[in-house]
Amino acid sequence: MSLADIFKELEEVKVEKDFSVKDGEYVGIVEKLEYRTSQKGNPYFSFTVNLIEENKKYFGNLWLSDKSVKFSLGKFKSIVENLTGTQLTVEDFIDEKSLVEKLNEKIVGTEVVLKLKTSDKGFQNFLMEKNEMPF
Repeated sequence: MSLADIFKELEEVKVEKDFSVKDGEYVGIVEKLEYRTSQKGNPYFSFTVNLIEENKKYFGNLWLSDKSVKFSLGKFKSIVENLTGTQLTVEDFIDEKSLVEKLNEKIVGTEVVLKLKTSDKGFQNFLMEKNEMPF
C-alpha cells in the first residue's frame, strides 16, 4: 500500500471536533502535569491524561483562585499521594515549577482510572487513581 493510498483512506475518516469527554470511568495514561497561569492571571495545576480506548486527551485542571484554592490543593495532594505513594510537604510548594518537574518524573506514564461526574451546577469534576489492575 502506498502513502497515497493511506492518505486517501485518511481523507475519508471523520474529523473529530468534539473534544469533550462524557461522565463515566476511563482508563488512561498520565502524559504530564503542568503548573500554568490562565489569560486572566489565575494559576492552576493541569493533568493531561491520554484516554486509551477513546483516543482522546483529558485535561484535569485544579484552579488555585481564592475561592477554590483549599479544595484544589486538597484534591491535588490526594491525587499525587495516590499516584506516587509519597506525601507532599509544605516545602514542596515553595517552588511550584520544581514541584511539577519532580512529580512528572514519578507520574508520567502511570496508568490511571479517571472518574468524571458533572455537578448540579454544571461543572465536570474528576477523580484520578492509580489503576491497580493495569492491562
